[in-house]
Amino acid sequence: TAGTYTDIFTGANSCDSTVVTTLTVNSGSTNNATSSICQGDSIMLGGSYQTTAGTYTDVFTGANGCDSSVVTTLNINSGSTNNATANICQGDSIMLGGSYQTTAGVYTDVLTGANGCDSAVVTTLTVDAAANAGTNGADTVCTTASAVDLQALLGGTPDAGGTWNDDDATGALTGSTFDATQVSIGTYNFTYTVAGTGACTDATATVSVTVETCIGIDEKDAAASWAVYPNPTWGEIALDISSAIGKDVTVEILNLLGETVYRQTKLNETGTLIVDLSDNATGVYYVKISSEENVKTVRLVLSK
Repeated sequence: TAGTYTDIFTGANSCDSTVVTTLTVNSGSTNNATSSICQGDSIMLGGSYQTTAGTYTDVFTGANGCDSSVVTTLNINSGSTNNATANICQGDSIMLGGSYQTTAGVYTDVLTGANGCDSAVVTTLTVDAAANAGTNGADTVCTTASAVDLQALLGGTPDAGGTWNDDDATGALTGSTFDATQVSIGTYNFTYTVAGTGACTDATATVSVTVETCIGIDEKDAAASWAVYPNPTWGEIALDISSAIGKDVTVEILNLLGETVYRQTKLNETGTLIVDLSDNATGVYYVKISSEENVKTVRLVLSK
């Protein structure tokens, strides 16, 4: 124990020699610590590499020369595995498993978790089929066409089950059928939409239908030789109707709105009729030539 102690010796001169010693007793120390490793790793504790959770003691020599113990509580942290799903549209890609993926499958990404251990994310990738509305189409029909199949005018291989939109609000669309008898001459647009699924957006394609006045055209008879020139014209046109000499001929010219801008009936004496359109606006017109037996309609472009 600590204290003061006296020892008496006989000195060299045969006299008593006294040694008074003050004794101090130093104590060792014990320190507590904690440590964590990831499952599968190891750490030097208790004189060897440890891989399991527990309490391990290491003894060192302290600064005062006494034993110093460090008692370490070891924790083993485990990694985690999380499942996830992802969808992309056909033709797109996504970063999974360390690279961009374009095909369906299961891909694993290993990340560092909040506890410093590996955290695996296992992602199941689904590739959704892209919607296909086909490609844009166009057609020209007569005003007598009552059942124009818009679906047949689409290009490519459109998916079935889409919906048609009457872009110009003609009121002449039923399902995929357009009734040209309900509209004036002109061009009308209709959009076909196929809804996308999963990660895919909707697909659309547009069909343009031009409605023209072509009632009564008979290319097998004499009217087949009738002609309008020049076309395009800058004002004055000549009508070659030589096969109808001596007959009454009616010439009617309509604009794109179906309005009559010129009409005259006269005896065809020379086989050629001259009409002046220079007072009319530039644009597309339809020249309808009628005799008692035949009718022919010609599309005319007026430029200035």
